[in-house]
Amino acid sequence: MRILQICKKIPFPTTDGETVAIWDMTCAALAKNAKIHLICLQTDKQPNINEISFRHENFSYTLLKHQTKIVWMQLFFYDFFSKTPYIAQRFMKKNLIPVIKNKISDFKPDVVHIESLYMAWLMPHFSGVKKIVRTHNIEADIWQSRANKEKNLFKKIYFSFLSKKLRKYEINTLKHADSIICISNKEKEYFAENIEHSEVISLPTSIKILPPKAAPDSENYLFFGALDWFPNIDALNWLIKMVWPLILDKQHKAKLHIGGKNAAKRNIDFWKSIPNVYFHGEIENIETFYKNGSIMLVPLFSGSGIRIKIIEALSMRKAIVASPMAIDGLQLTHNEHLYVADSAHEFADAAIRLSDNNNLKAKFAENGIKYLERHHAPENIAEQLHNHYNKLINND
Repeated sequence: MRILQICKKIPFPTTDGETVAIWDMTCAALAKNAKIHLICLQTDKQPNINEISFRHENFSYTLLKHQTKIVWMQLFFYDFFSKTPYIAQRFMKKNLIPVIKNKISDFKPDVVHIESLYMAWLMPHFSGVKKIVRTHNIEADIWQSRANKEKNLFKKIYFSFLSKKLRKYEINTLKHADSIICISNKEKEYFAENIEHSEVISLPTSIKILPPKAAPDSENYLFFGALDWFPNIDALNWLIKMVWPLILDKQHKAKLHIGGKNAAKRNIDFWKSIPNVYFHGEIENIETFYKNGSIMLVPLFSGSGIRIKIIEALSMRKAIVASPMAIDGLQLTHNEHLYVADSAHEFADAAIRLSDNNNLKAKFAENGIKYLERHHAPENIAEQLHNHYNKLINND
C-alpha cells in the first residue's frame, strides 16, 4: 500500500499535540508495511527545520517553504468579502498544486491522506485516487467558544462571525473527501450528520506506555501546551492568576513548570514574574520535561478535539487535574483516572489533595495505564487504520 500524506507543518520533532497526532498516523501506516511519502509545509514558525531526521526504508518526504504570517489587509478582505476565511486562505497557494500532482504521478499512491481542514482545499485539484481528510477538531467550534468567552464586544462579534463562516467552509470543503477520520467520537457524530457522501470514522491517537520512573517532588506541578494557541494561553493565564495563589497559600515551596513553544514575550515576562513559576520554553524531549513534576494541570475552557497532552501524561503515570472540557472526547472518569475540577478553588483543592496522597496517585496511574491499553494501543490503531485504507481502496 502506498500513502501520500499531506500536512500543513513539519510533524517532526513531535513538540505539540498536532505534530504528535500527525506523526502517529505516519507511524501507524509504517507499522503495517505501507510506503509513505510525506509532503509538509515548512512555515515561518519552523524556519530552522531543513530535514526530518527519521529514517525508514518505506519513508520519504518533501518539505515546501511556505509563508503563513498574517497580512492584515488580506485578513480584512477574505474575512469580510470572500467565502474563504483568511485563516484557511493562508495555506492556499497555487504553486502547491503542481507539486502535489507531480508527486501523485510519480509516487502513484493508493490513498492521499490529508491532515487537517486547512490542507483539504487541494482535493478538487487531483483525481483518480482515494482522498482521506483527518480532522484534529471542529475548527468552527474553537472560534465560537472563543466568542463565548470574549468580553470585548467588537471581538465577540468578529469571532462569532468567523465561526459561522468557517463552519460553512468546513462542511463545503470536506464534502470532497471519500472519507473523514476524526480524532474523537464527538467529531465523528458532527461530521457524519453534516456531510452526507463521505464515510466518517473515529480513530484516536495512539501512545506508547513508558516504564515507570522515580517520582519527582509531590509539590511540583506541570503545565504543557503550544503557547501560540489561544485556548492554552487563556488556560495558563487563568491557572496562574486564579489557582496558583491558592496552591502557594497552602504549599509555600510548590513549583509550577511550564513548557510550550512560540510564546509571546509579554506572556513569558508575566509568567516569570510569578513566584515559584519556571518557564522552560519549547520542549524537545517531553520525557525530560515530565521529570520536573508529579501532577499535570490542564484547565482548558475552550477548544475542540482531544488533549493529547493528557494521554501523554497518563502514559508517564502522572496524576492529572483537568477541567471538564479538557477531557472532552476522552472516556476518562473523575476519581477513577484523574480529578476533574471546574472552579479555581476546586482546582487548587484537587491538586493539593493529590500531592498529599501517594495511594491516590498510584490508583490513578494504574487505571490510566489500563485506559491507554484499551483505547490507545499503537498496534490496535495501526490495525484499524490499515483496515480502513483497505476498505476504502477496495470499495469501487
